[in-house]
Amino acid sequence: MSEGTIVAAAEIGTSKVAVLIGHVSEAGRLGIIGHGLCSSRGVRKGAIYDLRAVLDCLQSAIELAETRASVSVENLFLAQSGSHLQGQFIEGIANVRNANGIVQQEDVERACSDAKGKMPPNDRIWVVHIRNPFRIDERVVEEPIGEQGSRLSAGYWSVSGERKIISDQIRLLNGIAIEVEDLILASTASAEAVLQTSEKRSGCIVLDVGGGSTDYVFYKDGFIVRAGVIPVGGDHITNDLSVGLRINSRWAENLKKEHGCALARTEDKERKVWAHGDHSIGDRECYLQSVHAIIEARVRELFEIVRKEWVSVLGDSKPGSGVVLTGGTSRLSGIEELAAKVFATHVRIGTPPNGVEKAIAGVEYSTCIGLLMYASRNDTIAGGGPRPVAATGLLRKLTGLFKS
Repeated sequence: MSEGTIVAAAEIGTSKVAVLIGHVSEAGRLGIIGHGLCSSRGVRKGAIYDLRAVLDCLQSAIELAETRASVSVENLFLAQSGSHLQGQFIEGIANVRNANGIVQQEDVERACSDAKGKMPPNDRIWVVHIRNPFRIDERVVEEPIGEQGSRLSAGYWSVSGERKIISDQIRLLNGIAIEVEDLILASTASAEAVLQTSEKRSGCIVLDVGGGSTDYVFYKDGFIVRAGVIPVGGDHITNDLSVGLRINSRWAENLKKEHGCALARTEDKERKVWAHGDHSIGDRECYLQSVHAIIEARVRELFEIVRKEWVSVLGDSKPGSGVVLTGGTSRLSGIEELAAKVFATHVRIGTPPNGVEKAIAGVEYSTCIGLLMYASRNDTIAGGGPRPVAATGLLRKLTGLFKS
């Protein structure tokens, strides 16, 4: 292998645990050299409930990725998702000290420190600070240094998480001699993998619809103005089918995969499908329109939640680049069409960049690929530019806790 740096990333999801290993050349080019995937155990609705089961899955995925890459991993970047994450807008203020009112670097540093110095609620810790545009005397500016004014404001969309949940995840990795390099929001990682710079600038909604939850991120003028998690995913659709049709969860999952559609069509009114599909004892027929109506109700509800959140942040403006769907549940038939109806804009399915190995090129792996893209831009890696998400110092703050 040529000179460069090895980077690794892991995502612990409801349906899968994924680990990717990449090589960053001296010129800053990222190549994926190993992957390890394991069906997830111990995770329900995006939350870990069995640490031992998750550890077994994680260790298997890491070992498989290391074998394929012919390298050993000592640290990695870890995706963060789950309903324990909460976001809020925080702002720091600094009065411009220069007599002529020209903003200097020290003014920017004081404003940023004032924002990031604010404490999260009890038993929580900042996971990430995502910078928004600066303001000088209420005027929005992208680069304040050299501008004139009297008061500088630095705004961040800052996300906190439950201290115990985060520490449990990091303990898992520490237990197998893996250090966590940094924590990255799953939503921003997915967006990094599926969006172009022009889409970020013109405004975009990215929805990563996974098995247990949906991660979302809103872009406006190239900035992330909101990112969060909705505790609804593909497993909830399965549960709705199970309850609505009075069938077991295994059959409901089979129906969703084989005949699922996010739009109930009138032409399916009289069509029937077998619940299990093998005509075995106990198998029975279900009306296809009923299957689709149950799925549509749940997916429409999810999209309405996101749409209302967009309106609360950005009013009636439309995202210039529309909505991009990714994640395993975005494979559901009809989901693009339903999203277009709810959001009243164009919708596309977002897949990882060209050149990614076929085995991991699907929508299910957007988050983990985006993690590697972030990792390759770490300030300590040759050829990498700064990441667009500010570090929180989280891991340094909790070092003693994790190693106790």
